[in-house]
Amino acid sequence: MVFVIDDSKTMQRYRAEVMDLAEALMYLVKGCDPKSIKMRFASEPDKVHKGRKGIGLRTSTTALRKIIGRRFDARSLGTCNMEVKLNKIVNAVVRKGRQVSIIVLTDGVWERASQAPGGGVEVTIQSLVRKMAKNSANRTDVSVQFVRFGDDEVGLARLTYLDDNLKKSDGLVL
Repeated sequence: MVFVIDDSKTMQRYRAEVMDLAEALMYLVKGCDPKSIKMRFASEPDKVHKGRKGIGLRTSTTALRKIIGRRFDARSLGTCNMEVKLNKIVNAVVRKGRQVSIIVLTDGVWERASQAPGGGVEVTIQSLVRKMAKNSANRTDVSVQFVRFGDDEVGLARLTYLDDNLKKSDGLVL
């Protein structure tokens, strides 16, 4: 399970909610396998923060929660090119024969100037689906879920497009 935290400027106002939700979701997941939890930030997609084995369940998620808080506190937050960032993460974690779930915590407000209906992220998802088809992967081997924060019109439109309309527009089997 890979948690992707959008730590851009527009997400700053949701800092507490992101920390609470991420901790709760990680707590639920790590009961199955604490080592399976990985967390990445959109601002630094190559750096992996991992759940730790051998310590109490609560302690591990608390440590990851603190990392989220420090990231929001310490950074000079800017905009996020989520297409590029998510593409790096997907390419790093998706491997043939391995199941993975990617949960993206975001407001969907990635580079407002992007005219693509999904803010460019649809390109990453389309590429992933094609790669899976080429490798004869099962449809359920990889899942990408977006958890939305806020009610920004641009963000809502992008995430709605990715959730409801991407499959229809491209004929993809999602």
